[in-house]
Amino acid sequence: MLTNSEPEIKWEIKTKPVILGKEAILTCNGYNCPPENSKKWLGGKNYDLLCFDNESNKSPKYVMMTNGTSFDLMIKNFSLSDTNCEYTCACGFLQYTNMLKLEDGNVMFPPTVNKTMYSEKDDKLFIDIAIKVYPLPTCEITYQEISSQVNITSTDIHEGHNGLHLVRLHHIFDLDHENCIGNLKLICKISSHNYIVTEEILDFCKDHHKKINFFLSDHLIIATSGGFVILIIIVSITVLACKFEKKRSKTNRKADINYKIGNDTTEKKELVIQKAIQCETDVHDREIMVPEVDDEFV
Repeated sequence: MLTNSEPEIKWEIKTKPVILGKEAILTCNGYNCPPENSKKWLGGKNYDLLCFDNESNKSPKYVMMTNGTSFDLMIKNFSLSDTNCEYTCACGFLQYTNMLKLEDGNVMFPPTVNKTMYSEKDDKLFIDIAIKVYPLPTCEITYQEISSQVNITSTDIHEGHNGLHLVRLHHIFDLDHENCIGNLKLICKISSHNYIVTEEILDFCKDHHKKINFFLSDHLIIATSGGFVILIIIVSITVLACKFEKKRSKTNRKADINYKIGNDTTEKKELVIQKAIQCETDVHDREIMVPEVDDEFV
């Protein structure tokens, strides 16, 4: 038995939540609606007659299904334009009208990727992912089996005030030569539903190895340059030392030669003096010698 506060007929959302792009079913419970009475559905963006006694008055988008006193309206390919509209189910002279609101939490849009950007800098993996979704989700990102909650850095309303959220997700992972390649997975949860937003293999090993090789080459060049400078210094010192030793040897040889010449000169002087003395002695002896007179001559 119905109370005074309950309508005689009333429609509710049968598929909860309604997934945008999928089928949505509204069911009308005609408690006091005899099966033989005519039934119809009205509504939509322009509030038109949609179905009448199981016949669709519009495109195949709408399908009416009757089961005893209840009758349903199936909306195919449910979209944003099907929300925030009034829908009426009527049985004979009984009818019930209500608005299907997007913000009621009865409607959901699974997260879809709008834009992705990955970059590597200073051994960090920067991840920026923009998604369209409704309502706001909670997301978890995993890279190389390391999982973290993702913070929503910004949100915008897409397609009108009551439209989808354009969400930007940002996260940073540490990167090294061991995990420069790995599987990245983003999972977002709406209500009790988990959605894999993106899953792909990222490979930054080539860039990372280039960076390491550049680092090593740079240091090798510096080390080689430093070694070359040291070698030049050693060679220069060696050359100077050789020149100094050569000069010193030359000086010593010159001194020896002068010393020898000096000695030779002295000896020669002594020989000359001795010869001179000898000569003087011989002369003197010749001067004082008296010749013998032959007696016969006298």
